[in-house]
Amino acid sequence: MDPPFLPRSGLPPAPVILDALIEGVLLVDQEGRVVWINRPLERLLGIDRNTLHGSDGETFVRRHLGPRIADDACTEQIASSLSPRAGKIELDCTARSPDGREYRVTLSSTAVEDEPFRVMRLVRFQETSAQKQAEDALRQSEETYRQVFASMGMGLALNEMIYDSEGRPVDYRVLDVDPAYECLMGLHRDRIVGRRFTEIYPGLKPPWLERYARALRTQKPVRFEEYNLRSGRWYGIDAYPMREKNRFAVLCTDITAWKQAEEALQESEEKYRTLFESAGDALLIHDLKGRLLDVNRAAVERLGYSREELLTMNLRDIVPLDFAVLVPDRIRKIAE
Repeated sequence: MDPPFLPRSGLPPAPVILDALIEGVLLVDQEGRVVWINRPLERLLGIDRNTLHGSDGETFVRRHLGPRIADDACTEQIASSLSPRAGKIELDCTARSPDGREYRVTLSSTAVEDEPFRVMRLVRFQETSAQKQAEDALRQSEETYRQVFASMGMGLALNEMIYDSEGRPVDYRVLDVDPAYECLMGLHRDRIVGRRFTEIYPGLKPPWLERYARALRTQKPVRFEEYNLRSGRWYGIDAYPMREKNRFAVLCTDITAWKQAEEALQESEEKYRTLFESAGDALLIHDLKGRLLDVNRAAVERLGYSREELLTMNLRDIVPLDFAVLVPDRIRKIAE
C-alpha cells in the first residue's frame, strides 16, 4: 500500500516526518488500520513496513511488537488501546533485542487531537535506559523536523485570526513560523512573528481570509493552490483549525514542480490528440476485453458509426464474423 499522505492528496505528507524521530512510532487510524510505521520501528522489528500499511493495528501489535516485549500484559494493553474511545496509557516495560539483550522501554498510546493526525492513535516505543539519551533524541528530533520540512519545500506558520466588531475576519497575526516558512516567504522570523499581516505588508489586503475563516468556522481543513507573482512559483496551502480559539496552522508547500509536470503532461496530451485525430488511418484504442476506449475521426468516417456509438461497442462488433471469434485470443497474445 502506498503511503497515505502525499502533497497532492489534500493533506500534508506529515507521516514521513515521523521517520526522522529516534523512537519507534506506529500511527493507526480511527478504524484501527495501520497508517504509518516509521523507519526506527521498522528496523527494530525487522519488518517490511510497505507490506503492513493498511493492516489491522491490533494484529500488528500482537504479531510484530509482542515478541519484543517481555511482558505479554503490556502487549495486550497496547493492542486494546487502539480503539478510538480508549484513553491514554503509558507503560514501562522490559524489551528484548534480537540478540537477547534486555532493556527498559516506555510504551505509550494516545489519541491525537491536533491536525493533521486528528482522531488517529499514536503508539510510541521509546528506550528509557538513560535520561541523556532522551534529551539527545529530543534535540535531534526537533532539528530533524526543521530540516525535513525545509528539504520538502514545506513551511509551517501558526496564526491567530482577527475579527472586527461585527465578527468579520479582517486580518491575522503570525504567532510562529519554522525556518522553511522563512525561506519560502523570503522574510526573517523577526519581521514576521508577533505581527499582523497588514504590518508585515503595509497597504496589502490579507489574502485568503475567507478560506482561513472557513477552516475555523467548520473546524475542518481547507486546501487550495495559488500562484505567487513575486516569486513566480505555485504554492499548495493547507489551513488547519487548532484547539485554541481563532488559531489556525498553515502548511505552505512549493508545488511548482507539480504544476510544471501537469502543464508538460497537458501539452503532451494535446499533441497526442492532434496526431491521433489527424491520422488518415482508422485508429481504435481498446482494453484487454476488446472494449473500445477511444477512436479517431477516420475510424468514425470509415465505420459509419458516431463516436458515441463506437465507445459503447467491442472489437467483436465491428470486425467480420469469422474473425470476431479470434479477437480474445489475439488480444491475449498481444498482452503477453
